Amino acid sequence: MVQIFKKLLAFIITGSMSVVLACCYGMQVDEAYYRIIKVKNATGAPIEGLQLVLIKARTGVDTMKSDSSGSAEFYVQDLNENDNYSLQITDIDGDLNGSYKSKSMPLPSEYKSEVIIEDEK
Repeated sequence: MVQIFKKLLAFIITGSMSVVLACCYGMQVDEAYYRIIKVKNATGAPIEGLQLVLIKARTGVDTMKSDSSGSAEFYVQDLNENDNYSLQITDIDGDLNGSYKSKSMPLPSEYKSEVIIEDEK
């Protein structure tokens, strides 16, 4: 009976420690599937309020809005060399954060990328 209790206790402690370690250190993230796009104007200032649309085969897959640091993050689960992903950037807030030209481009292959958008003027 004592032997069974010791094995059960060891099992519970080992399982608990595994959960604690996973919570403290988190799971590894494969950067190959993430794209962080930071949008800036010609002077290098970040642009908030732009709509970024991830497009695959002429169909919108995901839509994000740039935050106060000009960044938007996409997760592309099925990304491979044969996929033709592109990015459409559009100013949707009017003059609130400045007026900028729309831009279409291939999805950058790097984990983090900076994109410069021209002023509408």
